[in-house]
Amino acid sequence: MTILPDGFTARPATLDDVEAFTEVVNRCAVARVGKPFTAVEEMRTDWQSPVFNPETHTRLVYAADGTLAAVAEVWQEAPYVSLFGWVEVTPEYGGRGLGAYLGAWVEERSLEVIPKAPSEARVSVQQEAVSTDDAMRAALLAQGYQLVRHSLYLRIDQTTPPPEPQLPTGIVIRPFLSGEERTFIGVIRECFKDHWGYVDNPFEEYYEQWMHFMHTDPHIDPALWFVAMEGDEMVGTSFCSLEMAEEPDLGWVFALGVRRPWRKRGLGEALLRHCFGALYRRGKPNIGLRADAQNLTGAMRLYRKVGMRIERQYDIYEKELRAGVDMSTQTISE
Repeated sequence: MTILPDGFTARPATLDDVEAFTEVVNRCAVARVGKPFTAVEEMRTDWQSPVFNPETHTRLVYAADGTLAAVAEVWQEAPYVSLFGWVEVTPEYGGRGLGAYLGAWVEERSLEVIPKAPSEARVSVQQEAVSTDDAMRAALLAQGYQLVRHSLYLRIDQTTPPPEPQLPTGIVIRPFLSGEERTFIGVIRECFKDHWGYVDNPFEEYYEQWMHFMHTDPHIDPALWFVAMEGDEMVGTSFCSLEMAEEPDLGWVFALGVRRPWRKRGLGEALLRHCFGALYRRGKPNIGLRADAQNLTGAMRLYRKVGMRIERQYDIYEKELRAGVDMSTQTISE
C-alpha cells in the first residue's frame, strides 16, 4: 500500500462531509477550467445513490492544520467489471504524494470487489482527466493507466429561436407522463446499450438508480422530459435540465437516445432540436451536453450538423485489474 505522506491523515467520509468534499472538487475544477464542476445537492444525490456508501467509497485527506487537502471516490456496481475512480488534490497540496496515495486507495478498493465479478470477466478501473491537465495525465500513466477514450463537452449558443424539429412520418414527440417511469427508463437502457463501455446490469438495479436520480436531483424538471412515440410505442427519449453547477445560465441535455430500429430516420435530430426549442422558450438559449468522441451510433455527426461546438475534452484512462472476457460494449453492428 502507498504510504500517506508525513503530516497528513486520512479517513472515509460521511454524509456530513458532502459540502467540504464538493468545495474541494470545485476548487480543483476552477483551477483547471475556470468553472465549478458540481453542486452540493448534486453530490448529496450521488452519495445517497443505492449503489454508493460514503463510508466505503470515499477517502478524505487532511493536512496537519485540519485543512481538507485531497479527496477520492470509487464507484462500484454489479456486475463489478467496469469500476470508476476519482481523485482530486487541491492546488496548494499538489506534488506531495497525495494523488499517488489516493490513486493506490482507488485501486485497492477496486481490487476488493473482483470476487463479486463473473469469474471469466475482465475487470478494469477508469479515471478521467481534462485533456489540458498534464499533471493528472502524468500521474495516471505512472500508476499504470492507459488512455482509451475521449469524452467531449459540447455546447451551442443560440441568438435566435431554433428551427422546429422535422419529425419522421408517424412519429410524435410529447412530454413524459407520470406512470411511464419503467418504460422510459427501459428505453434509455436499451438505447445506451449501444454506447462504448456500457456494461449490462440487472434491470431492477438500473431502474432503482434512475428513479433515485429522477426524484432527488435538484435540477430535474419533469416538464423537460420528452418521449418519441410511434403509436403506443416509445421509441426515443430525451430530457433536459435548466441549470448546471458550472454555469447556471446553461441548459443541459441528458439521455438523448433512439432505439435501434428507429435510427437513421432523423429522429435523433428531431429530439435534439425539440430540446433546443424547449430550453430556449424557458430562457436557456445556451445549451450543453457530454458525448463520447467516437460515439458508436454516429451521434457526433448529428451534434456537428446542428451547430454544436467542442468546448473541452476529457480523456478517459483505464487500468486492467484482471484479464478476461470484456463484458462492455466495444463495437456495434447496425
